[in-house]
Amino acid sequence: MVQLNENHKRVVRNVLLELDQGLSTIEALMRDILPKGVLYTTFNPLSEDVRERVLQQVEQLRREIDSAAGKLGLQVERQNAATLCSSLLSVLWSDLEDIRSSKLSAYGALGGGQEELDAIVERLVKLVLETLRLVSCVVETSAAVDVQRQAEV
Repeated sequence: MVQLNENHKRVVRNVLLELDQGLSTIEALMRDILPKGVLYTTFNPLSEDVRERVLQQVEQLRREIDSAAGKLGLQVERQNAATLCSSLLSVLWSDLEDIRSSKLSAYGALGGGQEELDAIVERLVKLVLETLRLVSCVVETSAAVDVQRQAEV
């Protein structure tokens, strides 16, 4: 077995986790589970043959990840959906703050309508923060339950 200290394991695990998550996204796209939002749609121009070959590669990559995890002593960790949402919402909040008119002026003078833009951003920030508060309550409760479970073990 490869000898890795805890720091090495954490870095390797994070990269393999990112690969694994990326493979889940690719698999969904190959199965025509295509995301769609207000500002975007996704389409898949790949033929059925190519999609099937990509899915085979995804499975091969997953087998390699599984093998590597075993050889490197990497453990499966449960991911809390509330924590994932909380992290994403925090980043999105920060991104929204960067499009306020005062910050956008760094890209050049605005031609007017700053108040309207700031009102839009303010409404979006408010909704993101409300959503963040909702999931954060669950994150805090989940963390407390996890601590209690660990204490019982």
